[in-house]
Amino acid sequence: MHKLLGNRFINALGLLMLFSAAFHMVLVVIYAIKEKDINHLNFFNILEIDRYVPGIIEGQYSIVVATGCMLAIYIVFYLLLKKK
Repeated sequence: MHKLLGNRFINALGLLMLFSAAFHMVLVVIYAIKEKDINHLNFFNILEIDRYVPGIIEGQYSIVVATGCMLAIYIVFYLLLKKK
């Protein structure tokens, strides 16, 4: 198997985190479909940022801002990986 991070133990930890996050997202999508509420898919809601910034997941633009933040983080990671 290809080593992502060079160290076997750190690689296993990284893959565990990736698997756990992917499984969590599957559960969140299933729950959002079951509850018929797209707000469960709000990036800020998934990260539970509202524990530190109350009300951030509420409001008409919250999901737009959250999606923008998610895309910005994706672009940063994409650009960092592209340089290698």
